[in-house]
Amino acid sequence: EEAFAENTPYYDYNLINDKYWKYLHEGEENLTWPGNPEYFALSSGTTGKTSKRIPVTEAMLEAIRKTGIKQVSALANFDLPADFFEKTIMMLGSSTKLKEKNGHLEGEISG
Repeated sequence: EEAFAENTPYYDYNLINDKYWKYLHEGEENLTWPGNPEYFALSSGTTGKTSKRIPVTEAMLEAIRKTGIKQVSALANFDLPADFFEKTIMMLGSSTKLKEKNGHLEGEISG
């Protein structure tokens, strides 16, 4: 783990945006993954002054979908009482209304 951490750069949003992501909006490609992202997620901006524009790829969305299915399927491995599945569950979501901007789609996220 230490070797991995020592050889893997760490970026907060501002650093990775300044070094790479802001150039995606100028048409640059192949910066932090092959090609150009299909989408940008817009944060609410609560930790900064303005919304953050986070690149999202189709591969990332597929990985999130698969992980979500695995998490729900894993519930069968636990001895949960039946009424666990009858309770109110809080879901966090994002906007499904995407807007086209500069050749990609973008929409709001929450978290």
